[in-house]
Amino acid sequence: MILCLDVGNTSIHGGVFKEDNLILQFRKTATFSGSSDETGIFYDPY
Repeated sequence: MILCLDVGNTSIHGGVFKEDNLILQFRKTATFSGSSDETGIFYDPY
């Protein structure tokens, strides 16, 4: 698996590839206004 991230000033775009297939895609604002629990839930898709 390969994790790809594009970190910009206003947002973070990401995706996870398994071989040649994109299996997960996400977008998050770069200004975190939530709690640490909300951030942890966002980064743990399972």
